[in-house]
Amino acid sequence: MNNLQTNTYDKKISNILLQMGFMANNVGYQYLKVILSYVINEPKYINCLTKKLYPLTAEQFNATPSSVESAIRHSIAHVWSKNKIENINRIIGIKVFETIYERPSNSEFIALIAEGIRSGII
Repeated sequence: MNNLQTNTYDKKISNILLQMGFMANNVGYQYLKVILSYVINEPKYINCLTKKLYPLTAEQFNATPSSVESAIRHSIAHVWSKNKIENINRIIGIKVFETIYERPSNSEFIALIAEGIRSGII
């Protein structure tokens, strides 16, 4: 993947997360951007989130893997608690989530967004 594609994905990731209601000043948002870039560029990474991506991201930010996981989980929970589900469904293009009780796990959310970007759906 060349730098131009990576830059395009970085802008797209930021745009999507902001439209969904994530806050740019939240550390979970920063972690999500990095992890989404990894998964978009290497889809197999979604299967090693805990063993590979959380530690890689933690290293970049001088944090712990568990704090990366927790910050992402809290960021997703914050968006859900603000009832931004309709924004997410609109951006994805289909009604994936109907209620606040259907909050996805970190890996489900990352896989959904990464696949949507990679396939051009989002």
